[in-house]
Amino acid sequence: MSALLETIGLAKRYPTRHGLLHAVDGVDLKIGRGESLGLVGESGCGKSTLVRLLARLIEPSEGAIVFDGRDIAPIPLDRFVRSPARARIQSVFQDPTESLNPALTVFDAVADLRTRLGMSYLFVSHDLNVVSLLCSRIAVMYLGRIVEQAPAAELFRDPRHPYTRSLLASIPDPARRGEWPLRPDGSARSPIDPSPHVCRFEGRCPRQEAVCAERMPLLLPTTPDHLVACHFAEETAFVAAGSAPAARPAH
Repeated sequence: MSALLETIGLAKRYPTRHGLLHAVDGVDLKIGRGESLGLVGESGCGKSTLVRLLARLIEPSEGAIVFDGRDIAPIPLDRFVRSPARARIQSVFQDPTESLNPALTVFDAVADLRTRLGMSYLFVSHDLNVVSLLCSRIAVMYLGRIVEQAPAAELFRDPRHPYTRSLLASIPDPARRGEWPLRPDGSARSPIDPSPHVCRFEGRCPRQEAVCAERMPLLLPTTPDHLVACHFAEETAFVAAGSAPAARPAH
C-alpha cells in the first residue's frame, strides 16, 4: 500500500521557562491510501499536537510531512491555507452530531467515505476496543514518541512494548484481567528537555534494565509489519495468552 501521508523525524517543541517541552519528538509515521490508522496513548502523550501538525494548524519545529509526494511542512501557515492540499487534509472533531451523519453508525460512516472517496484516516482515541473496530493498524504513542506500530489484530494478540501491554490491560475485559500490570508504576518522565539517551518509559517499566537508562531504543521491526521501540521487544515471554476482542475487518 502506497503512503498518502508520511512523517519523517517530525517534531514540535515549545519553549518554557524551564527548557524546551518536546510535545512531539522525532515521529516517523505512514498512512496508506484508503487506510484507517489508529493512534492511542494516555493524555499528554502528544496525540493532539501530532494531529495539529498533520493538519498544518501549527508549525513543526523540524521534520517532514510528505503528503501525496510533496513535503508540505516548509509551507508557511499563511500560505498553506490557500494551498490545494488544505482542502484535502481536515480534522473531524469529537462531537459526532456535528461531524457525522446521525443516520449511520460510526463504523458505516467511516467505511461508506473510505470506500466511496478513498479517504484515509488517522483515528485518535483512548478506547482501544473502538480503534480495533475501525482501524487496520494501530500506533501507540508515549511522551511524544511512537513506541509500537502493528496491524490491529497482531497488536492485540502479541503486544511487544510494556506500555502497550499496560494499555491493553486497562481494557475492562474480565478475560484479559491479570495478563499484565494494570498500569505502570511511578510517574511519567518530564517532557521538558528529555535525555536523548534514555528510554522514555524508563522508571515506569516493569522490564527495565541498565541499558534502558543508557540508550534510547529505536523503533525497529520485529516482523515486517510490527515495529517496536524496546530493547527487549524480541522476548517471547511477554506474548499475550488472551485473544483480541471480536472485531469487524477494517478494509
